[in-house]
Amino acid sequence: MGADLLERGGFEHVLRASADPDARQGLRGTIRGIAEMYATHCDVLRVLSSMALLDAASVGGAVQRLEDGRAHGMAELAQRLGDLGTLRPDVDVARATDVLCPLR
Repeated sequence: MGADLLERGGFEHVLRASADPDARQGLRGTIRGIAEMYATHCDVLRVLSSMALLDAASVGGAVQRLEDGRAHGMAELAQRLGDLGTLRPDVDVARATDVLCPLR
């Protein structure tokens, strides 16, 4: 269910954007792609999230896998931003990850 939604929802655009050699462009493209995906499938994602809160087994772990993948991707992006020295001096990679992870 979740994989089908990601495939039809254009998640490959998010993955492609996040791989941009310029981490800042990757972040912009990732945010844009996620916003477009969620705007297009808002109702389905809301139902899946609600079902997962009530009974995670009812959606076969799909929501958790989506969340884990999203969190992993944002952590990688934060690391790339840190490696390039584009984070503010008072923001380390862990903090950047914490800030980016809620973006969805």
